[in-house]
Amino acid sequence: MSDDLQRLLDERACERLITEYTHLVDFGNAPGIADLFTADGVWRTDEFSMDGQEGIRAGFSRRQAVTRRQSRHVCTNIAVTVDGDIATGLCYLVNYRHDSETGVAEMPAPADVPKYVGEYHDTFVRTADGWRFSDRYCNMTFVRPSRHKGRRVTSQLKDRKPIAGRAFAAGEFAQHDDVAMPLTSHA
Repeated sequence: MSDDLQRLLDERACERLITEYTHLVDFGNAPGIADLFTADGVWRTDEFSMDGQEGIRAGFSRRQAVTRRQSRHVCTNIAVTVDGDIATGLCYLVNYRHDSETGVAEMPAPADVPKYVGEYHDTFVRTADGWRFSDRYCNMTFVRPSRHKGRRVTSQLKDRKPIAGRAFAAGEFAQHDDVAMPLTSHA
């Protein structure tokens, strides 16, 4: 096989991980996202991280428990660069989300502007089982202010204090996007 063909196949495999991630979170199997990561993989923002497959599985299990939420994670403008057994990627993220007042997600859900727009910065690693995320960093660029009982509420992001570098005790959690996530520090 030519190097160009191998590069295209590797890029496509990484792109498929990005797409599979969105399908898992949007169609009811968010904990399965952990299987797209290496054993020591990290999912992170500037505010918190989920470390290792079990940490990622626990965090997305809490997301899965939010039964009032209907969401669609749209990833676009995907660019993957492969260098041997490591690849980097960048894609734009647009998130449409509705939290039902009934406690059960509605289909179809009322539409509005996206909840947020940002990007994922990914690092992929070729493993014996194929390509996996080793690091997924989520950065928010635009955030829709929260609405509560018909009135606008200032975005929660405005009042958040960065917590990067803070050490957290086992089992300690922080609130992010209405879901408690485990927090660990990065050394």
